Amino acid sequence: MQPPITQAMDYQTTHQFYKFYLRASIRAGELPLWNPYAALGRPFLADPETAVFYPPNWIFIVLPELSALFVFLAFHFWLAGFFFLKLARRWAAPRGVAVGLAFAYLLSGPVMGRLQGGQLGYFCGLAYWPLLFYLVERWREKSSWRDWVALVLAASGSFLCGHPQCFWLTAVALGFYV
Repeated sequence: MQPPITQAMDYQTTHQFYKFYLRASIRAGELPLWNPYAALGRPFLADPETAVFYPPNWIFIVLPELSALFVFLAFHFWLAGFFFLKLARRWAAPRGVAVGLAFAYLLSGPVMGRLQGGQLGYFCGLAYWPLLFYLVERWREKSSWRDWVALVLAASGSFLCGHPQCFWLTAVALGFYV
């Protein structure tokens, strides 16, 4: 049996601390500009891996860790699954095939492997892939300012979720796709 995500190495050594420190700082009425607990200190608010500016991450400020983690993961699974279904339907896949493809994506090695390794930022970045590809498909058919705004907001979410390398990988993949 696999250990829970909360016992994964990356989650315990980085993400759990980031969530705790963000919560403690905000509840104390402070803006967490600096992380004094890493070596001789390093920026906290400016570090993209802390994902302080990622709105779904703010649930960790309000709820206890396990409840917040459940809501956080449920949102990202919904994001990936729902938009993979929409993308598959845009590709004219039958409904049953679309559902099968969505489950295959959600249970794939890259998605579940990153999650089980505790790499929340990378998992969140991969959850944005179906949405971004769906929006690019819509944009290719007919371009409108709403499609551009939606694409920019989705790309922003992909960048802010805490793993810039995954964002750049996504941008390269979208470029080849277009």
